[in-house]
Amino acid sequence: MTQEDFWKFVGPIFILSVGFLMLYASYKYNKNEHEKMDWENQYWAGTLSKEILSELPWWVLRVVFAIIGSGLITLSLYFIIFK
Repeated sequence: MTQEDFWKFVGPIFILSVGFLMLYASYKYNKNEHEKMDWENQYWAGTLSKEILSELPWWVLRVVFAIIGSGLITLSLYFIIFK
């Protein structure tokens, strides 16, 4: 098996797995989780996490997680079916 064959097989499975994890994150993210976040000490996204994400309602992030997850699942299914 060549590296190209390997990634044609593993790539869509990896993207599908990440998509399902994002849908799970969307399912589990709620108002309590949003309030428990320590937005002041989040350095992973810099200005985005401190000034923008802390001001967004919790349901907006939940919708974003769901959109990313469903997009990744759709992309992986496209690669599985048409490639």
